[in-house]
Amino acid sequence: MLKKIAFILLVFAFIIAGALVSMANEGEDFTLSNITVNNVTSDFHAVNEPYQEQKEEYSHELVIEMYSSLFFDVDNKTDTEFIIEEHIVIEEDSSTKEDIQDYYFSATPSKDVQLEKGNTIVVMVFVQKGDTFELLCDPAECNTGFLERIRIHLPNVGSDNPNNIRVIAFPKNSYKELSLDNIQIYDTKIIIFDYDFMGTIKTMQGILDSYDIIPK
Repeated sequence: MLKKIAFILLVFAFIIAGALVSMANEGEDFTLSNITVNNVTSDFHAVNEPYQEQKEEYSHELVIEMYSSLFFDVDNKTDTEFIIEEHIVIEEDSSTKEDIQDYYFSATPSKDVQLEKGNTIVVMVFVQKGDTFELLCDPAECNTGFLERIRIHLPNVGSDNPNNIRVIAFPKNSYKELSLDNIQIYDTKIIIFDYDFMGTIKTMQGILDSYDIIPK
């Protein structure tokens, strides 16, 4: 009788031991699975973050903010020529005769500029307003070809209210270390005359009357 009881207890002991070993193995597998998943997720973020940073690292707005003192100091002058200054053209837009403030801007990149593959020349056109400068259009980019004409709207009219234009050009890949040595600053002044035809006629009539050229 005692042998039977001992045998039964031994069988129960083996069953309990087997169950404990099985539970331990399942827990280990679960832990290893968690570690693997976490590592994959972590590696994915590690690969994805630099891509995201590279994709969003250049911004026209950010560059203007970073280099506002360099771009807008009226005393700053440069010798570098990324676009040919003699070929910078700011002309009236003849297609909109009703608005004398509509103009076109165009420029030609210098042939002396050697750009790496994928690099471009960024061209920004500003007008001075008081102590600040404002963009006249979205910044443009070009390589070795012509810069297509860009429509701009000049804000100031009258001989006593000129439009002080500042053009900034620089290689896009150099945006992290811009200085007077690797940007181009070009300044020009555009005066829009507001011709008053009837006012001119009256002025001429007054001059003629003052000299008694036309009989009264």
